[in-house]
Amino acid sequence: MKASINHWHCAAKTVIIAMTAVVFTACSTDSEDNATRVYPVVCPIEPEQPMLKTRSNVDDATYARLATFFMMAFDDARKTGGDGRRIGFFGQLTDEVEACYLITSAEDFKAVYYGDRMLPEVDFERYSVLMGRSYSTDSRESLGNYTYNLVDEGDHYRLPVNILRNVNPSLVYTQEISDLFYWDVFPKVESKPVLMERRVVEKVIDEDQSAQAAGMLQLRGSNWVLTGYTDRDSVAHQVGSGWGDSRYTISFLADGTMQGKIGANSIGARYHLSPWKACIASGDRLRFVGWFALTDGFTTSVLETGDGTVDAYFGSHLWEMEFFDVDEYDLTLSDSRGQKFSFRDASLFRDASLK
Repeated sequence: MKASINHWHCAAKTVIIAMTAVVFTACSTDSEDNATRVYPVVCPIEPEQPMLKTRSNVDDATYARLATFFMMAFDDARKTGGDGRRIGFFGQLTDEVEACYLITSAEDFKAVYYGDRMLPEVDFERYSVLMGRSYSTDSRESLGNYTYNLVDEGDHYRLPVNILRNVNPSLVYTQEISDLFYWDVFPKVESKPVLMERRVVEKVIDEDQSAQAAGMLQLRGSNWVLTGYTDRDSVAHQVGSGWGDSRYTISFLADGTMQGKIGANSIGARYHLSPWKACIASGDRLRFVGWFALTDGFTTSVLETGDGTVDAYFGSHLWEMEFFDVDEYDLTLSDSRGQKFSFRDASLFRDASLK
C-alpha cells in the first residue's frame, strides 16, 4: 500500500478559446559575399534528447536525470499490461480526473509514483518537482505548455495548464480520452496545495510543423531585433533599454539562410530547425519550440560602430544556440548552458528606423 500524501485533484473549469489561422509569407534580401570569418558547425540538432532544458537555475545533471526518468515513466504509464490493466504513473485514475503533485521530499516522490523504475536523485533541499496528469478528449488535443508556472495565491498555488486543440479541418482524428502527463522542476518553493486551471485553446496547426515554424521565423520578412541576452553566468543584459537596437538584427529567409548585422558587420549562415512541439504563448498566440543550429556561418570584419560589449558577445555566441522558441512577435534562441538571445519583430517597435 502506498504511503499517504497531500495531493490535489482539480475539477477545473474548461475554457475554449477559438483563434483564426495566420498565413505566413517569406521575403528575401540581398546577402554580402565579403566574408572574413567563417564558423564551422557548432551544435548539431539532437532530437533524441528527452526534453528541452527550460530553466537555467536548475543544474544540468538534475534536469537530465528528471527529463530521462519522466520520459520513460510516462511512456510506461500509457502501456497496458498482459492482464489488460493499466496502472498509470499515479495509480489508477478515472479518465477525467486531474492530478497535481508538488513534490518537496524523496518520501513524497515515492508515495505518488506507482511504477517500478528507480527514482532519479534530486536534492530536495534545493529543488521542488511538479508533476501531474490532465487528459485529452480526442487526438487533436495536446499539452499547450512546455514550462509551468506556479502562481502564489497566498494559501495555495494556481497552476495554469493549456490544452492545445488543433482545429485544422484537414486533420483526421480519433475520439478517445488519453493521458496528458506533465512535469517541471523549480528552485525550492514552499509546500502548498496546487489548484490546476485547465484551458482549451483552439489553433490551426499544419501537419508539417517544421514548415509552419519556419514560416513564423520568416513572418512578413521580419527583421528580428535584439532586445537582450543572458550570458554564461546567468546575468541578464538589456539591449536598447529593452526596446532593442537596430544595429543588431537577424532575418531568416525561405531559402534556409540567415542574414543579419552586428554593428557595422554583416553576418550570415544556414539555419536548421526541428520543432519539438507547438504550444501557447502569452495572449494565446501559437508558438513553436524546438532544436536549432546555425552552420556555414560568417561575419564581415569592419570597424565597430555599435556597443563593443554587445558586438563581442553577440558575434561570438550566436553560433552556439541550440534551441528556438518563436511566435509571431517574439523569438528566443538559447543553449543548454543558460545562454539566451531575445528578439522582437521590428515592426512592433516605436522607432520607425527598425522596420
